Amino acid sequence: MKSNYHIKKATQAHLPQCIQLWHDCFGDDDAFIQDFFCQNPLHGWLILEDDLVVSQLFILQGKHPHVPNHPVYYIYACATAETHRKQGLMTTLLHQAAQEASEENALVFIQPADSHLADYYSRCGFKPIYRYKTESTHTFSPSNLKIASGSLEKMLQIRNNSLNSNRIIWPSEHLELATKIAKDENGDILFFTNGFETGYILYRQGESQAISIDETVYSQGISFQEVLDFLHQQTGCKAITFKQTDSNGMVGAMAMGDISQLEIDWSLGLD
Repeated sequence: MKSNYHIKKATQAHLPQCIQLWHDCFGDDDAFIQDFFCQNPLHGWLILEDDLVVSQLFILQGKHPHVPNHPVYYIYACATAETHRKQGLMTTLLHQAAQEASEENALVFIQPADSHLADYYSRCGFKPIYRYKTESTHTFSPSNLKIASGSLEKMLQIRNNSLNSNRIIWPSEHLELATKIAKDENGDILFFTNGFETGYILYRQGESQAISIDETVYSQGISFQEVLDFLHQQTGCKAITFKQTDSNGMVGAMAMGDISQLEIDWSLGLD
């Protein structure tokens, strides 16, 4: 790196610049970005040119029940100022995060937005955990599921009861943020029941009437088709898109660290 570049941990004093860089790179509005920083512990690495933040990444921390001695780091909001790209700054930050994770015996996860980024992350030491393809359905039947009352605590309970070891355990503020993101994008979280068992579905809706499922969790006595029918019944959507594992599909989550003990079912939803 250039001599006037230096790496620092993110602090509250850096937030105005971090918010601006995030906005410039991803287009999210300032209120959403501020909510992110308000609801999550500030954990990130920056590269500064003199006193200017020119590259950044942030880390959400969770854990995995299958490997309880390993914290889980989820790399989020990687951004480099346009005038400072192709200088290896993000690679430097990823290596810094990996070094911190190694010291903490942590597993590091990242989710590439496209195949080009998957190749880049692979060169940085990340290995694919699963591949997926996007499916779409337009055929629905009447649903026997009914709307149920729910809360953040109910969401956590359903996750714990239904996903068993096949999940990353996120703090409640992370799930609250995911719900807020869905609602900001014309979606919601819907709780449902068949009278005996319960579940929920987290979805977003674009300008069309097609709906995208972010996550759905439910008991074994409920089928995925029933969930699709329920979502159609509640929203009137014309089509529903979702992701399913596929050995020839796009790379989904990638990880760095000892992932040999992981047994994660990524068949539906982004965990």
